[in-house]
Amino acid sequence: RISQVYGNSIRLAFSISNKFNQSLAKSYYDACAIAGIDPNVVSLVDSSDSIVASYARKINALKGPERALLEGKNILLIEVGHVQTTVIVVQVLSDITTSTGITNGVKKLAVEYNESLGSFHFDLKLYEHLLEICETKHSTKIAPGSKRSVRLLSGCERLRKLLSQLPDSSVTIENLTDNGDISFSLKREEFFSLSSNLLDQIKLHITNALSTAKTVTESESFEISYIEILGGGLRMPAVQQLLFDIFGQVPLGAKLDDGSVALGSALITNKHFADISINPEIVDKQINLFSDVSSELGLTSSELTTIRDIELALQKRDAEYKELLSMRNSLESYILEMRSAPKRKFGELIDSNKLTSVLDENEGWIWDNPDASLSQLTEKNNALRDQVNSLCEKYHSAVQEEKLAIEKTLDEEAAKAATEKEADGE
Repeated sequence: RISQVYGNSIRLAFSISNKFNQSLAKSYYDACAIAGIDPNVVSLVDSSDSIVASYARKINALKGPERALLEGKNILLIEVGHVQTTVIVVQVLSDITTSTGITNGVKKLAVEYNESLGSFHFDLKLYEHLLEICETKHSTKIAPGSKRSVRLLSGCERLRKLLSQLPDSSVTIENLTDNGDISFSLKREEFFSLSSNLLDQIKLHITNALSTAKTVTESESFEISYIEILGGGLRMPAVQQLLFDIFGQVPLGAKLDDGSVALGSALITNKHFADISINPEIVDKQINLFSDVSSELGLTSSELTTIRDIELALQKRDAEYKELLSMRNSLESYILEMRSAPKRKFGELIDSNKLTSVLDENEGWIWDNPDASLSQLTEKNNALRDQVNSLCEKYHSAVQEEKLAIEKTLDEEAAKAATEKEADGE
């Protein structure tokens, strides 16, 4: 869809784990090529750099005195997303420059990343707990990957979000057993007790990041002055409480939001290409380009061509099916619309028995031909409209005459009103 709308007139930036390797990078570029996006307009950006870039943009928009309060201070940026956690320690510099490790006056001191620790993993803890309840209290064993399992996991997500706002809550999950629905209740404390090992992992990443930052700065009195949070996982009170337990009453800021990672990726990519337009020899370690990846990795050129052809065939089939459904819906809607015509104004001008017979015949054809092709549906649609127009000719003429009469009256009234305004000097 992106390539259809924008072509190659824009550049795309993907935020990826800072643990990515060249093989993973090639997979991104291969996927873009299969989708019809030129890999040469795609860049991959370290997600931690994206967060820092977004934060730098926010603080550099502050007024001079407000930004000056941050200069020399150490800031913790923490994201607990759907499946990943990123902990970054940065230092705000007085000089708003960009160089290795520094983005617009914000220096990255330490990064901790876990791609298997996010809100989803808290949901899984709830899932395991509720699964046990199903087996012990309701004698129901739910198979992983089944529809019941999917409904249970969806209910766990709802319950987690409710417990982020309420001290206790409950959810009802439909058709979870042969006997029907099951309701589950849970207290916030119970949930966080179930998730204690996940909280311990987040704490360990924070501790490691602080230790690394302290080593980098060679400061014995290293301390965090502000904390900026983002991601759905930080909405959980237990995660916020964990931060208070570690840092005391250091305020939690809201300069970052769920779009910060995407924004930061775009900012870094935009700046890179603006820079190389001035100096083509510049090397930016913050982004990975298609030209940086070995062609020996991933899919070969011939494999990409084959898969791209398959993709185009699938897209064509999807488009044809969408058009077929549209025509089928159009035919059904027209039949439904015309059934009520004899009951409308001027409906007495229609032979309702003949019209009903024609509509019934065509509706029956639709039900009898569920696999009708687009050409067959189009032909049937056109033929039906011709038949109905012939049967309802007097009705349509009367409706059109009334419409024209109303429009004429409105035009005359508008002209009269304009004349009166002109006479009153308005």
